[in-house]
Amino acid sequence: GRTLVDLYRFPEAVAPLRRAVELDPDLVDAHILLGQALANTGRHAEGLRALLDSREALPGIVHPWRENMITALSALSDEYV
Repeated sequence: GRTLVDLYRFPEAVAPLRRAVELDPDLVDAHILLGQALANTGRHAEGLRALLDSREALPGIVHPWRENMITALSALSDEYV
């Protein structure tokens, strides 16, 4: 999944990242990458949920990109249809 995200192949990255999250719900990086892939395929609500799940998977860890993306996706869902 990480390789596909790095190659900007976001739609293809979703399935393996979902599987990674299923296999290990505490794998924070998989949640974050899944959120990134979903957000970049226009599935903002699902991406936001994955990013929020990553926050719950390992509380206390501050990930700047994740926090910025949560803010951006929250603003999108609040201000745009």
